[in-house]
Amino acid sequence: MVNLILHVEAAIWRNEEIIMFQDKMARKIPPNRLSVTGFFKSRRGELLWYESKIERDTYFLLDLEPRVTKISAQPFKIDDYTPDCQIEVDGLQKHVREIKFEERLIKEWNGSLEKYQAANRSCMENNSTFGFFTDYFAYYDPYRLSILRRIKSSARYEDDADGEALNFARKILEDAQKLTMGSLIEKCNTDPKQGMLSVCKLVMVGDAYVSVTPTDERLDAVLIPAARACNPLEKSFTLEKMLSRLQSHPDWPSGD
Repeated sequence: MVNLILHVEAAIWRNEEIIMFQDKMARKIPPNRLSVTGFFKSRRGELLWYESKIERDTYFLLDLEPRVTKISAQPFKIDDYTPDCQIEVDGLQKHVREIKFEERLIKEWNGSLEKYQAANRSCMENNSTFGFFTDYFAYYDPYRLSILRRIKSSARYEDDADGEALNFARKILEDAQKLTMGSLIEKCNTDPKQGMLSVCKLVMVGDAYVSVTPTDERLDAVLIPAARACNPLEKSFTLEKMLSRLQSHPDWPSGD
């Protein structure tokens, strides 16, 4: 009976939390059987609502970017247009981004260009930037997303990670500046399970960054300290660069 009450209270709290975050969104995302919809909870506690596979995966990847300090989904309206997200990098400037597959952008470009131009002007006037995250960001590396999901799966048990072992792993990585996951676990000189927990937690809390995934084997992933992580905006496109990229795409209509 006690467990049942706890589960009911947790469900009520979760529902209230969802409603609270929905109220902060400029546009509500309704359920849709034709696309992937739902919400993703970031490591900072933000509920990020998505309405496509690429939005879900982009939020997951942005959440593990050490330099990203805040993410907001459906943050505000610009006339009748609501951008997909706004992110803060290094706790400084805010950046507004649309998240779309490039093939979809090609199909919708002419009909959407006016609202993108208005968003771009508005962002410039408010000391922000406007641009796009596409499949280039989410899927450019064929192994990265899968490996990070496996790391997160292991880190579900991060409370079992010993604090001293975690600090030791962090120091080893900071001293070496670059190590594979397998090498870092080995250098931790501890129980392999404890070493895996510690290394996975380093990634999930943003103290280590998966910079290279040369194979689909998690232990081959190359880690660097968070301070050396690149700016994820480098893999996004401004309005001008997005148009140039789409025009070089084989599916771009000839004559446009």
